[in-house]
Amino acid sequence: MLTASLLLSSCAGIASWVRPPHCPVVPVPTAELSDVDLRAHMRFTIKSEEEHLEAIARSTHGELRIVGIASYGIRLFAIHQSGQEIRVEGALSPKFEQLALWTLDALHRSIWIQAPTNAGDSPVVSWRRENERVTESNVAGERHREFSRARASASVRVRYSGLAAASRIEIQNPWCGYEAVIAIVDSGKRPSDE
Repeated sequence: MLTASLLLSSCAGIASWVRPPHCPVVPVPTAELSDVDLRAHMRFTIKSEEEHLEAIARSTHGELRIVGIASYGIRLFAIHQSGQEIRVEGALSPKFEQLALWTLDALHRSIWIQAPTNAGDSPVVSWRRENERVTESNVAGERHREFSRARASASVRVRYSGLAAASRIEIQNPWCGYEAVIAIVDSGKRPSDE
């Protein structure tokens, strides 16, 4: 009974979460991801409402799977990506389906998109990716990333704090209407599947 009431109050809190029409969720192709094994606590704020979850991500054989688990233990969604094809499975409601897409977007933008390998030692690197300009700076120990688009009045901003496994990442994505905080719990590599 307690679980049902927690779920209903959580669903009621995000009733107004709708994906804006100009919200690009363009993931890194799974062929470019290797050995993803991640656990992170995530907090999303959308229209003054919050949702907390634990995201567990793992890639195997060119496929990425992310499971979102509520703080009270119920699975909210599973998202499966193969190549650039995205499929949300088992979402408890359309709102949690949106939360799955925002989770995928936040993880890709903050962790899995990598700067070009020919960037050198410059403290500021800029490159184009999927109709977006990505600028990453690492000045005086402060790491930031920004995504901009030609006709967008605002940009997506990512701020990194800490260098250890328990680092904190803050994301402001006005294109999709969310803010997120990611606290990485574990990002270790697992033994290869043999």
